[in-house]
Amino acid sequence: DAGKLNLHGALPGAYVGVPLTVGDEVIGVVSVWNHVEDAPYSARDVEVMTFVAEQIAVAIERRRMQEQLQRGEAEMRLITDGVPALIAHFDADGCFRFANRTYREWAQLGEITVEGRHVRDVLGEEAYRSAGRHIEAALRGQAGTTEVAVPHESRGTLNVHVSYFPDRAEDGSVRGFFVVGMDLTARQAAEQKLRES
Repeated sequence: DAGKLNLHGALPGAYVGVPLTVGDEVIGVVSVWNHVEDAPYSARDVEVMTFVAEQIAVAIERRRMQEQLQRGEAEMRLITDGVPALIAHFDADGCFRFANRTYREWAQLGEITVEGRHVRDVLGEEAYRSAGRHIEAALRGQAGTTEVAVPHESRGTLNVHVSYFPDRAEDGSVRGFFVVGMDLTARQAAEQKLRES
């Protein structure tokens, strides 16, 4: 039953139990037993145990939140990796925060770690110059689109529709930007064949 202790063996001479609480939820208890007769715990002992219990509860809650965040990130990666679009997220300094599998394949990044690296350092000066005005506009809070020809090692030149979206904080300030690209090459080739027939 909740709130009850089942004692086994000899009864303690003194006992202190302090709940581990997160908000209004009790998630456990920290307890200390003393089997020495006539050695009760003082108010100061209870105060120390309460402090320790609070710290333990905070650590447990942080761990729970960290695990929840990791699950959310794994789910996001699973979803974005399944989308046939280039998706990347950059911070306000132009450093990668995320790039999905399609983006990595198209940019021929392989397994290199891009997170935390500047877009110029990863994609090169020419690609950065080409996208620079769109990146600057997104960082000023303006969404925009463009079509670019992207050379690809095995697929030749690809025609890509690229959208840039500002990433806004709750207060409305721009804290970065997103890039989403769609390959138009096959569709444009099909449209050209229709026009020629």
